[in-house]
Amino acid sequence: MVLHNGEESIETRRAIVERIPRRNKYHLAPEHRLPLVTNVGSTEPGGFISNLIVTVPAESVVRSIASIVHRIHPTTTVCLLQDGLGVMEAVNDACFPNYRDQPLYVLGHMSHVLGKENGEAFSVSEIRRGKLYLSALGHDFAESDITYHPPIEHNSRIAHFLNIMSTTPRLQAGGYSLQKFMALKLHDTIIQAVLEPLTVVLDCTYDVLVDNTYGKQMIDQLLGEILNVVARMPELKDSPDIRWMILYGELRRDVYRRLARLQNSTSRMRSQTNRGFSSDIDYLNGYFVERGRELGVRCPVNESVIWMVKAKHEQCLAKIRSEVQLEPL
Repeated sequence: MVLHNGEESIETRRAIVERIPRRNKYHLAPEHRLPLVTNVGSTEPGGFISNLIVTVPAESVVRSIASIVHRIHPTTTVCLLQDGLGVMEAVNDACFPNYRDQPLYVLGHMSHVLGKENGEAFSVSEIRRGKLYLSALGHDFAESDITYHPPIEHNSRIAHFLNIMSTTPRLQAGGYSLQKFMALKLHDTIIQAVLEPLTVVLDCTYDVLVDNTYGKQMIDQLLGEILNVVARMPELKDSPDIRWMILYGELRRDVYRRLARLQNSTSRMRSQTNRGFSSDIDYLNGYFVERGRELGVRCPVNESVIWMVKAKHEQCLAKIRSEVQLEPL
């Protein structure tokens, strides 16, 4: 794997990138295409996976892991590195319903901005430097009364994985507490959940939201519901970062700063939806709706937006399929 930064390039041979085989049925619709996972630490293709970095979009994670579930053991460390929240819970429900079969998890959040390197497989360019934030998790991490002795990050396999990542040049990776990680992750996830679905519903670029009175009202309603949920999440009850985010209106200001900076660009969710791909809506707004349901907080505006985005996706997919010309045999 190669990372390009200007004229400098970094190559690592400690990772094996495997393309997950696609069954014939996955060629029928674009939302079923399976991307890549990265197996760090195993040298035998097709064998037991010791460390797995999953970088596919949130909506593809369950499908991707399901195809290699027989290679994942309870001692496997799985790093989930994508936008959105609730991915680990979805993976466990679908692939590891038995508690004893569940692997070890590390959540990841990356602030690097990367782009494709034209003409080179498994190569990316670093457009803007950032950091890779990692947080090791035990099972049932949302239960605030659970304390691991020794701490879960001291588990030998997780510690080995964190050491591999933190010593990789220019990756700027480090381990963080769950509270600190969630404060960083929530900041970007909430902004995505507030802005991206509206660009799909209105089929517009970001700058249109700035000038749309009702669009701005929708932003405030979505944000208000989400913050009501976050304020009641037990794992964040003592977080000063979350308190600042909610009580002093800092996040709302960041939402509108992001909106102004993005100007007339197109959101990833809108681009994916218009091309017939499924979006991460279930792991953005859907995550907060589900957590709100658990905590007794209703999120009717977020629920409505989820259905509208899914309806738009179904409409776009039907249009794409209708345009495919099938020749008679």
